Amino acid sequence: MSVDETSGSDAAPARIRERAAALGPYLSDRLGRTADIAEVSLASEGMSASTLLVDLHHGERIVLRAQERVDDQLLSLDGAAQFHLLRDVVAHGVPAPPALFFEPDPDILGLPFLATAGLPGAAVVPWSSAGREFLARAGRGPAGAQLLDILVGVHSVPVDGENVVRAVGLPSSDSGRATLKRLRSAVEGNVVQAEPILTDALGWLDANLPPCPEPTLVHGDFRAGNLLFEGERISGLLDWEFAQVGDPARDLAWFMAKSNRQSDDLACDMVPVAEFVADYRRAGGGDISPSSIAYWDVFMLVYSTAMWLRSTALWRAGRLDDLRIARWTHALPKLRVMILDALDEAGR
Repeated sequence: MSVDETSGSDAAPARIRERAAALGPYLSDRLGRTADIAEVSLASEGMSASTLLVDLHHGERIVLRAQERVDDQLLSLDGAAQFHLLRDVVAHGVPAPPALFFEPDPDILGLPFLATAGLPGAAVVPWSSAGREFLARAGRGPAGAQLLDILVGVHSVPVDGENVVRAVGLPSSDSGRATLKRLRSAVEGNVVQAEPILTDALGWLDANLPPCPEPTLVHGDFRAGNLLFEGERISGLLDWEFAQVGDPARDLAWFMAKSNRQSDDLACDMVPVAEFVADYRRAGGGDISPSSIAYWDVFMLVYSTAMWLRSTALWRAGRLDDLRIARWTHALPKLRVMILDALDEAGR
């Protein structure tokens, strides 16, 4: 996805891929070993970055994640912050991509980028019928227990570690309020018409922020679509740009959210919703109250709506050329209804 107004921009995915194919000498120098490139493929044009898979002749894979820019309103981390975060996360046993280096110079690839080692396995498309069948089957097997262990592992990474602090800052008693302030700015800065449902939801969020006596590292986008699978086992947890220190209930609420599943009773179409919080606690996680789950469910729906509003505004202005975003405008009414339903379920 390019935010440049011209398809010939150095930031256009095709141009980035072309540049990446010529990076053999550069990668050899950065890695301190021979890096003869066999193939470069575009893994995704994500909503925040373009991801390139660089396969070397000797079988190694390097992943380059080229990030257009970081929108502070939407709580995302730049590549440098993700580099530091991943170093601590991997060191504590979480199956995240090992960080190799961060390149801030946009002249190398057309954009700053983060380089990580490739992980085995493949992602699953959760919204396809085949994807849902796979996730349900995997959830009944070892992956069901694995994902709980991974989530507990994320929440167990020390938040005062040097690299975590460099990435997301020290935990603060005001972090929840600061997050809400940025969310409000993201919504108010991107609406093109009156949004009474969002205004109502923001007011409710402000009035009902639950206490968080023990902030943890939070992945921020913990869902099936960000898992890699090798066979029916989980081999990796991707997309750390929304990580922060905060309430661990946020990750559980997002994994359980109705917007992330088509099944009535399986969280992310994988594991039973009704047992997920209790299973998390049995796996070693802390106590999570139903009211906290309800709160962060509303928060994440408003957060998702803010992201969609931001992207559709940029698309209409001609600064984004990804046609998937045009489709989002038709989904926004459904998101608003889901926010109302979540508020009702939270006992507003």
